[in-house]
Amino acid sequence: MKRPLRKPRKERHVLHLAAKKQRPRDPLFWQKIGLGFASFSLCGFLLAGLAFATQSAYRHLVLENPNFAIARIEIETSGSTLARQDILHAAAVLPGQSLMAVDLDATRARIEALPAVASVRVERRLPSTLCIRVEERQPVARLLPTSRAGARLAQSIYYLDTNGFVIKPKPGEQLKPLPVITGVASDSVVEGARIEIPEVDSALRFLGLSEYSIIRAELDLNRISVEQKGYLVVWTRNRGSIRFRTDHLSEQIQRLEVILADAKNRRLVVRSVDLSPERNVPVTYFQ
Repeated sequence: MKRPLRKPRKERHVLHLAAKKQRPRDPLFWQKIGLGFASFSLCGFLLAGLAFATQSAYRHLVLENPNFAIARIEIETSGSTLARQDILHAAAVLPGQSLMAVDLDATRARIEALPAVASVRVERRLPSTLCIRVEERQPVARLLPTSRAGARLAQSIYYLDTNGFVIKPKPGEQLKPLPVITGVASDSVVEGARIEIPEVDSALRFLGLSEYSIIRAELDLNRISVEQKGYLVVWTRNRGSIRFRTDHLSEQIQRLEVILADAKNRRLVVRSVDLSPERNVPVTYFQ
């Protein structure tokens, strides 16, 4: 038996709007907000007070403590160029100051600004000693700059360290017997600064390489000329001239070793060698 079909409900054409009821606000809401703000403010005041008390205690117990006043300044240097007073003046630290208040990095930077200084170490030795260790630049060559205008220079000679930094000799100092580098314009020379000239770098590198080569006994290293761009000129003890390129110095030194050994075996005296070509090196001999 078939079940009778249900009649469809009548469609509603009326729009019913459900009004949402607002939940009543907690009567203690504003009290909670005020209590939280007061707690936060109290924590801030407590932290500020703690910081102030800590700073005050540190100042009283450390910075103003007479036990930490500098009673001794130890200075050690690796050379004799710098006087103790020069280092103290640059350090700007005096006995009686608080050892704990000394800015070690700033003190080191002031001393490193001296032209003759390569590196500095500054340390505290509690309770009252400041230690300064200075590594001075070690001269390996003398530099004779030339004036482009031909005028006489106020400073006619400098020292160079292995990295090409310029060092001014002390007034009245007896100059060290070091190899002399010539052919550098005076406007490229600044005391305490590094000379940014490739030929000078090569000349200094050549001096280092020749220390370990047999050619050192054959060469007169009292003078190295860098007058031509890209080239060096050195001389033998018999007044012969040797021309180097500024690159690949090790290979050129090896070739020169062969040339000088061959000349010695043949009882010849080298007059000139031009090592700048990669092949067919020109060699002349004294008659």
